[in-house]
Amino acid sequence: MEKFKACEKEMKTKAFSKEGLIASAKLDPKAQAKQEVTDWVQIQVEALLLQVEQSEAEIESLHGGGKKRGKANSTVGRLEELEHLNERRKWHISRLEIILRLLDNGSMATERVQELKEDVNYFVESNTVRGISFMFWCLLMFFLNAGRGF
Repeated sequence: MEKFKACEKEMKTKAFSKEGLIASAKLDPKAQAKQEVTDWVQIQVEALLLQVEQSEAEIESLHGGGKKRGKANSTVGRLEELEHLNERRKWHISRLEIILRLLDNGSMATERVQELKEDVNYFVESNTVRGISFMFWCLLMFFLNAGRGF
């Protein structure tokens, strides 16, 4: 009887009443989890984009600075390192964008991304260390390809 009352009340609630608007704002748990994971991945992409912009600003400042004899070799090395880091970050951004598309399409479960959350956070926070990129993406590809169930 209680279920019937709840159902009847839900059916009689007008769409633009206070109760109707509040009810429409509530998401089911799966949709809410998907939205939270999507927002989190977007934040990670934005953080990597910010790192790319900062590196590009440093590259421009190194190009703009006067070349001195003693510092020429160190600036060339730093320029190559920054360009390499930017290439890696852009590649990682493209992979995270693929994950976003898979989440939007429903091809990837939110639980899969939740499993990788700690690793992605670690990478975004410390991606200037050489070797972390390869290890991180090997782990990510293992999780993505395991079972092909997304």
